[in-house]
Amino acid sequence: KTVVAITTGSISILSEALHSGNDLLAAAMAFFAVRAATQPPDERHRYGHGKFESLSGTAEGLLVVAVAAMIAWKAIPALVRGHDFQASALGMGVMGGSAALNLLVSRFLYRVARRTHSLALEADALHLSTDVYTSMGVLVGLGAVRLTGLTSIDPVLALAIALVIGWQALRLIRRGLSDLVDSALPREERARIEQILREHEAMGLSFHELRCRRSGPARHVDLHLELPSAMTVETAHHVCDHLEQEIAAILPGSRVLIHVEPAAPA
Repeated sequence: KTVVAITTGSISILSEALHSGNDLLAAAMAFFAVRAATQPPDERHRYGHGKFESLSGTAEGLLVVAVAAMIAWKAIPALVRGHDFQASALGMGVMGGSAALNLLVSRFLYRVARRTHSLALEADALHLSTDVYTSMGVLVGLGAVRLTGLTSIDPVLALAIALVIGWQALRLIRRGLSDLVDSALPREERARIEQILREHEAMGLSFHELRCRRSGPARHVDLHLELPSAMTVETAHHVCDHLEQEIAAILPGSRVLIHVEPAAPA
């Protein structure tokens, strides 16, 4: 993409080259983040290393914002002053090949990200999926330039690419920061946890102080569980184990901590 952008003078292809270069850097960051996040807890990180993924996802989003700003910085003057370039068949071929390759890789990454609940891989898949749309947009735009001779289409396409990837980046940053500041899990996930707990109320238990957050691929859930005061410690232990297993079954990667209290007299 870089070679074709230099030889043809196309700003839209240059924006795609910058976008792909950013993807390469983001993939390297994701690799190290995923490897770090899978490390077990240690003396310095008693809750594990899951937030390395959230940090990586946030950093990747900031990189994309920077790339979008660079694209706009190149495209706006070209749109105002006019811009001449060659809408070559080579450039169109490179864009088509790039779109096809990124489509295959992004779908694979999305499948792995959903299975492992990895924000870093999801961020990488997002980058590649936006590459598919932007590459196809540039391909169509280059064809339109060849047909109409309107070279202003090229910087307009570059600005459109900047807007698309910038918007996606802001969503990614928001998600990463949400995990870093320990925002609560989505309402639907919390509701599923509460449903499991309420299904066991017939045993005489109740709960309060339910808290849940995400750290990389892991979910941390803690709550206070009130049990009948006559229940033995062994039975209470079995009840807690059962609840932890049920929560982990519906929310993979969950780490559940239950504080047991005696229920108030009726």
